[in-house]
Amino acid sequence: MAESATQPRAGGHGGNGAATEQALSADAFTKLLDDQLGLYERLARLVDKQRELVAGEDPTPLLALLAERQQLTERLSAVAERIGPLPERWERFGAELPPERRSHCAKVLGRIQKHLRDIIAADGRDVRRLEVRKKKVARELGGISTHGAMLSAYGKRAPVAANIDRTDETR
Repeated sequence: MAESATQPRAGGHGGNGAATEQALSADAFTKLLDDQLGLYERLARLVDKQRELVAGEDPTPLLALLAERQQLTERLSAVAERIGPLPERWERFGAELPPERRSHCAKVLGRIQKHLRDIIAADGRDVRRLEVRKKKVARELGGISTHGAMLSAYGKRAPVAANIDRTDETR
């Protein structure tokens, strides 16, 4: 028997093909939001680890973590590209979603925004910590350089002092 316009189609939705396509797009939109939230949650966990590594002395684990963050950021970019311009998409899909799904998506969007704000703030703090450390190391290296120059200068004068006539000291 041929499928009528009122029979349920793939995905369990009834109605015409355009409505089903719209519902499937809304499903995909919801799934992408959930995927995006999962990636932001993973990124937030890495930011917590990053804080500890910034305080440490060994840069190797920090560099490895930053590489992992880069991979997550690339995945987030791919998801964001698939979602498209979020305000326009949310207007389109949000109004058509059942209330419980609309509520779910609104909560997911709120959590994504909170993660993003927290990540940006934490990165700002880490940048300031690294800048302070960089200045401290520069001062220490400058002190070593000054100290080395003083030693070199003193070392050059020492032979001159050895050639001083000390004949009047023996009296």
